[in-house]
Amino acid sequence: MATNRVFNFAAGPACLPLEVLEQAQADLVSYQGSGMSVMEMSHRSKEFEGIIKSAEADLRKLLDIPDNYKVLFVQGGASTQFAAIPFNFTAPGDAADYVVTGAWSKKAYEEALKLGLKANLAAKGDNKSIPPRDSWKLTPGAKYVHYCDNETIGGVEFPSAPDVGDVPLIADMSSDFLSKPVDVSKYAMIYAGAQKNVGPAGVVIAIVREDLLGHARPDTPTMLDYKVAADNGSMYNTPPCWTIYICGLELKGHRSVGGMRASIYNAMPTAGVEALAEFMGAFRKKHAKASRINGAACRRVTVRSSAVGAPAIEASRHSLPDGSGLEVLHLAAADASKAAARPPLVFVHGSYHAAWCWKENFMPYFSAAGYDCFALSLRCQGGSDRPAGAKVAGNLDSLAADLGSYVSTFPRPPVLVTHSFSGLIAQKYLLTPSAPAVAGAAFLCSVPPSGNKAMVGRFLRRDFFLSMRITWAFVGRSFATSLAACREAFFSPELPEADLKRYQAELAAASPVRLLDLKDMTKQVPLPQPRSAPPRFVLGGELDKVVDVEAVQELAAYCGVPPVVLPGLAHDCMLDARWRDAADALRGWLDGL
Repeated sequence: MATNRVFNFAAGPACLPLEVLEQAQADLVSYQGSGMSVMEMSHRSKEFEGIIKSAEADLRKLLDIPDNYKVLFVQGGASTQFAAIPFNFTAPGDAADYVVTGAWSKKAYEEALKLGLKANLAAKGDNKSIPPRDSWKLTPGAKYVHYCDNETIGGVEFPSAPDVGDVPLIADMSSDFLSKPVDVSKYAMIYAGAQKNVGPAGVVIAIVREDLLGHARPDTPTMLDYKVAADNGSMYNTPPCWTIYICGLELKGHRSVGGMRASIYNAMPTAGVEALAEFMGAFRKKHAKASRINGAACRRVTVRSSAVGAPAIEASRHSLPDGSGLEVLHLAAADASKAAARPPLVFVHGSYHAAWCWKENFMPYFSAAGYDCFALSLRCQGGSDRPAGAKVAGNLDSLAADLGSYVSTFPRPPVLVTHSFSGLIAQKYLLTPSAPAVAGAAFLCSVPPSGNKAMVGRFLRRDFFLSMRITWAFVGRSFATSLAACREAFFSPELPEADLKRYQAELAAASPVRLLDLKDMTKQVPLPQPRSAPPRFVLGGELDKVVDVEAVQELAAYCGVPPVVLPGLAHDCMLDARWRDAADALRGWLDGL
């Protein structure tokens, strides 16, 4: 994509990260090889269901949204919510309090008056400051208190949630949504137009406490009823699919007025802020005389952006020899001096996973420990390309070749950190004489060199019905629709349900086709011993219902190393409740290389 893009400081729709635009461009004609654009596909399709569930899961993660809140993707802009809120939370004759600190909260107040609500002007500012809390005149028995968290025109922003006691608090956070930590539990409702910080115009994200739903006035238009939206998964009618898709991409990655106005939202890159700072310096110098003569001629411009200087995971793509692209996530080491003396880490996922599974815990952990971290989505998985009609990503040979293509781009040999079936792919990789060298290979809950047939037999003998449920979780993808099946296959009982729901949404969307050609695999196993191999590390979990302890011991014997088997750990050791135990064990081995 052309690099001569401008830095957009205008009001209204904000800039989007270049990586998001490039990914959208790649998916425009055929979303992940589906043969159609997101703008064309049915909102009832599995593909879009995965998109919207993943977007919600990422948002819940970012804001730590409690389970008793619904996340809604609704239409009409934040201004439509000015009317929807009275319809949903009041009855005729009810009162509600409005705190007006600028243009947007004033519009909300005036809209409530149009609907016949007893809207009380509890506090009114001067468009420059927030009225002192002790001056507010709250109405006894008010159904809610509404305010705008950040008034963009006047540059008035609340530093924290105002204390209104037990009265439900509703906030319009359109312009500072996701720009700072927010304790969602302090609010009855938070709503925000996506176009400021999360995506393009066309959708509003509403976070509503569940007990407040279902009390809308009888004359509430159906499209404004939040309970209807919640009951239908934000799809009572056809939602703005493309806008929600862009929001999902954005969620994966993450003023004031005087002589000028500059709006900086989350997606503004550091280079843009630096360009603004340079311009502001020149502007101040040019108008210094006018400023001394008339203090109002050039007032201070306040710049806020949570993205500036914050460490971030960068997304890119690796081009394979056949032209296909693989999704790559990169998180640089927090300490570059340490990284110079340590091998980079390449994390590779297993079946029904993708690069996302490493960015939750392992990439931040090892970045902080001084390692450059890279996570790869294998062919047809996650954000990697999927040819139309593909039913399987590849076989051991082709996927090992793909891995070699990526490893060849490193100036010095990396360490492969693999999980589940990618461990078997890495074992095949180490048997390939022409494969680029690696500094080591770690196998986490990995399929052993004999494949999975013996493991399945052992599980069947131990617990036939459990084995059938696990098999169906993979073959029938029941993990994508049943929380119980998802937990049983991948996680321990300790994992909080909120995390389980987020991970299930990611798993459901990550692998539209199978990772490995199992028929071909059975012809190649057991794998022979490599003539030479780098240092290797083998770890498993006692609660793993996919790769049992015997398989871990088999792989450790094959590698000539002692196995590490951790108590309380299930198959998804990088995501499970005790992921840190696995990370600590892996780090102990890595630091000794």
